[in-house]
Amino acid sequence: MRRSRASIVSENGRFSPVRSGSVHRRAVNTPPMPVSRILLAVLVLGAFDQPANAADPSRQDSCLTKAEQRAAVDANRAISLAQAIKSLRQYRKHSEVVRARLCRHDEKLVYVLTLLGRSGKVVDATVDAVNGEFHTSP
Repeated sequence: MRRSRASIVSENGRFSPVRSGSVHRRAVNTPPMPVSRILLAVLVLGAFDQPANAADPSRQDSCLTKAEQRAAVDANRAISLAQAIKSLRQYRKHSEVVRARLCRHDEKLVYVLTLLGRSGKVVDATVDAVNGEFHTSP
């Protein structure tokens, strides 16, 4: 069984084994970034993180939590998810629902369904949560 050792050629043309200590001694130690630069970077990135329509709550479309979804279905303000998928099957028979959300869109409740087609194409579709009407999202 042979052992191979890493070696380098020195200036005089001879091979000498490489020691890890010599490699690590050559590494340049960079000073840590000052806290003020880190803080500045966080503040600048945080300023760009806010969406443009955050100031106008009427334009925001938000999805309901699980508890809000159950309450809306129980109060007959929305059809059940099973009914929404059933109405979807009339139009998209060979698509698989991979994600479903009940959201507010233009002051109405809609199911936003992410569909996976037979060809592998992913499409978002909306179903009106009151009457079950199907809409394809662009």
